[in-house]
Amino acid sequence: YGQVTVEQLPANRPEGVVGTMRPHRIAVGLYRWADAHGAGQARRPGLVRGQRLELDVLGRSADVRTLAGTDVADLLLLNDEDLTYAKVRLDPQSLERALGSVGDLVDPLARSLVWCALWEMVRDGLLPAQQLVGAVCAGLGREDQPDTVERVSRWAGIATRDSGMIHAFICDAVRTPIGRYGGALATVRTDDLAAIPIKAL
Repeated sequence: YGQVTVEQLPANRPEGVVGTMRPHRIAVGLYRWADAHGAGQARRPGLVRGQRLELDVLGRSADVRTLAGTDVADLLLLNDEDLTYAKVRLDPQSLERALGSVGDLVDPLARSLVWCALWEMVRDGLLPAQQLVGAVCAGLGREDQPDTVERVSRWAGIATRDSGMIHAFICDAVRTPIGRYGGALATVRTDDLAAIPIKAL
């Protein structure tokens, strides 16, 4: 990095009300791709945090001087560990990595924060809804936190509905049971047959 600056914008206020800058104590996490992490058979590639630092953002901006000269991270996450209440924007490189690899973030809280950042960018008109849905198809299948799965699925549904999307995304597929020999499946209810691929997905 040459220079890293954290910028703060005033929160939206009703007309005639002056926006104010709140002080924030935030963490900055630098996530990089690792070919393997974990132990034993659980070892797999993913995005792991290689560096973390904290700083105070007291006004419109704050320079992160300690990052000058360090290697650029695959994904730089502001407000890492969710230390303060803030709407986070991703820099262009981190956004590109997040759209394709949010599911590869090893830490579940980091994944949740990135999902939130993507959703907020869609809500604010800074990210096309199609890109959020693409990220969901690419990454939600690797999510192991039920609350995150439910929340992100709901966001994807809202984004699809409100944007008038006409594209269909096939996130996963599996063949339904088929049996013609001797009527082996003749006694199985059709809704039970339909439940088999749904459970598999």
